[in-house]
Amino acid sequence: MRYDCHFLDHLFGASYAIYLFSWFPQVASQQVLLSITHWPWQVGGVLAMITGVYIPFLLYKLIVRYKPTRIGRVVALLTGQ
Repeated sequence: MRYDCHFLDHLFGASYAIYLFSWFPQVASQQVLLSITHWPWQVGGVLAMITGVYIPFLLYKLIVRYKPTRIGRVVALLTGQ
């Protein structure tokens, strides 16, 4: 049985970066958003999942974009990209 689910294809290649960089955005979004807005924890959980995927994804895209430069190579080397 084959499923044609392509809605996460845009994240291809960034799984290690998402794993590596996801903790801080998740915790920060939960603590900041829930303490400021006092929304239910379910909303905070969904927002934490979204920020835990897309903030590291954006960091990955920045690293890939600046990898040809000297400082980009150093950052890529230090982060395992």
